[in-house]
Amino acid sequence: MADQLDTPGAHKALVQILAATPNNPEAHYHLGRVLLSYDPPGYEEAIKHLEFAVGQEPAESNYHLWLARAWGMKLENSNVIAAALGPVWRVKKHFEEAVRLDPSNEAARVDLFQYYLFAPEVVGGGREKALAQLQALYTGAGDSPLAHTAQAILAVKDSDLATASIEYERVAQLLPSQAAQAHFQMGFIYLSAGQYDAAGKSFRRALDAGGIVEPRHQVLLPGYVRNVFFEKAKYEIEHNVRVAIDSQSLSREARITKREEKPNPILGRLLEAVAALYERSGQPKLSALYSIRAKQLIAEKPKP
Repeated sequence: MADQLDTPGAHKALVQILAATPNNPEAHYHLGRVLLSYDPPGYEEAIKHLEFAVGQEPAESNYHLWLARAWGMKLENSNVIAAALGPVWRVKKHFEEAVRLDPSNEAARVDLFQYYLFAPEVVGGGREKALAQLQALYTGAGDSPLAHTAQAILAVKDSDLATASIEYERVAQLLPSQAAQAHFQMGFIYLSAGQYDAAGKSFRRALDAGGIVEPRHQVLLPGYVRNVFFEKAKYEIEHNVRVAIDSQSLSREARITKREEKPNPILGRLLEAVAALYERSGQPKLSALYSIRAKQLIAEKPKP
């Protein structure tokens, strides 16, 4: 039901189902997912529904996966002490349980791979653990979009954007309906690295591919995984900040530093392309946001 992306309708229907059958774990699971699809996500309420689903059916891999994701969203909004005492361990526990229960669950394995890749060792992270998950992903899934997505994330982590671009190209080949999104994500990663020519090529490929980018409630799409580097790059461009995802700190505030705003016509023109992609995708608010950023960057500051 939740996969239909009609979230207001799904939300209402699920509430009605739970009113009639309050112990229905599947309805709790789907309602938790719907709550996580909102902007901002309703992660506190989602956690309650997803924990209930896990409690009722602890052998369901996806129930653990989405509970881990809900705790991850809570982690992003926690201070250091609160995160260390709770959410971070729950994220790890439920990602690992999701993979243990269903080793073929690619989305769970990619999320566990990212947890190990970025989390400090003190909370169970580690590159070797991440590489083991990547190897298992290729062994089980082979030439799959999610396997190539994970490989692209590792390549960006290692500052090898050429390899990341090749991996995204393979994702676009395997999923033509999501080719625009694959090129769109690579474009933002290039932007974050200051490689404007390469970013421009990626955005042009996204425009040429047709289709939509960043669909609303995309977290409900089958096979959804959150790409840490894409989210990082997008946040940096929108807010003119730098985000340190390898920081030993667990709080969002400690990872973000403000940058001085300077005119940058080249970046501004690229953000005009981003605005056009969002407009074509039926997201006028995001299109307007990037249009404003583009104008700010293109405009010359008045001479004293």
